[in-house]
Amino acid sequence: MTNEKINRYQLFTLIIFFELGSTFLVGLSLNAGRDSWIVLLLSLLGGIGLLLGYLKLYSWYPDLLFTKAVIKVLGRVVGYPIALLYCIYFLYMGARVLRDFGDLLAITILHGTPLFVTITLFTIIIGFGAYLGIEVIARTGEIFLPWALLMGGLFIFFVYMMGLPQLHNIQPILNDGWSNIWNNVFPAGITFPFGEMIVFSMLYPYVTNQKKLSTTSLFGLFISGLIITLISVTIVTVLGPSWAKSSAVPVLDTISMVNLQDFIQRLDPIVIILLVMAGFFKIALLFYVSFIGLKDLLSIPNNRRGAFVIVLSLLLITVSLVMSKNYIEHTEVGLKIVPLYIHVPMQIIVPFFLISIAIVRKKLAKN
Repeated sequence: MTNEKINRYQLFTLIIFFELGSTFLVGLSLNAGRDSWIVLLLSLLGGIGLLLGYLKLYSWYPDLLFTKAVIKVLGRVVGYPIALLYCIYFLYMGARVLRDFGDLLAITILHGTPLFVTITLFTIIIGFGAYLGIEVIARTGEIFLPWALLMGGLFIFFVYMMGLPQLHNIQPILNDGWSNIWNNVFPAGITFPFGEMIVFSMLYPYVTNQKKLSTTSLFGLFISGLIITLISVTIVTVLGPSWAKSSAVPVLDTISMVNLQDFIQRLDPIVIILLVMAGFFKIALLFYVSFIGLKDLLSIPNNRRGAFVIVLSLLLITVSLVMSKNYIEHTEVGLKIVPLYIHVPMQIIVPFFLISIAIVRKKLAKN
């Protein structure tokens, strides 16, 4: 680990960008229809529970990367392969989000541009950010977050000022029963995006004020959850549950309906810029934690840092391109297979066993 440091506000900024990231593309629980807001609030509560577990584990092994803590708890023979698996997991998730935004740009503003070109250009910026380090990424986020929240807030204001939302689109509440709610809460709702906070277990050692770390993390997750819920409610009340479910990019469909006196209209490109901005930070953080984890596990010297970033960048591009044939397949896998078979083990099952083993070891140490 280097001597890089980030402050509490920068941590909060990164959490907001990370949680919003690709959530506006595929993580608004719109499959729950008019009850999507209930799904999101319950998922947020579950995500807070998971985050408390991650924070507790970190408090027992402060100043250690999560991958190091895994080895510390399980021993090198068992822990090293699992730590390596987490690095692969982070890189894979970065590739998935990268593909999300490559497809977004392909179906919106870059129709004739090959997917390879879009993803490669995106990766060059991400790799450069990882090479410069977490301080640079955090400072960049610190600059852009106020503007992103201001612009996003204005767009929501325009939607409501025009009277586009219709409350009857979210009524009656619980029309499809609680089973529909729980099916959407677990595993997809809790694990994406809230359970992905496990990524920050790799970044906590870089935070300067460790005493306020838990408060900042929980507050960042809570605010992110409220923003996501507000956006989801807005989309459903404007488009209606059926349109919201079937839309490829419901956020853009919603904002495209804004037309104030034929003056404020066609805001889609600005929204796409905001989405891509949030996506950049999410991919950059996933790539960075994979990079520092692998660099540590493989004992890559600092003078090889640049070459290692290039190798990982090429791997990121390759995985992103070959993981699915088209946008529909990519979305299906991301919403139905990844949450249950990848997120649940990596975000819930393994951390639960780590915490359980750590508790047992601490009790045995006291005795």
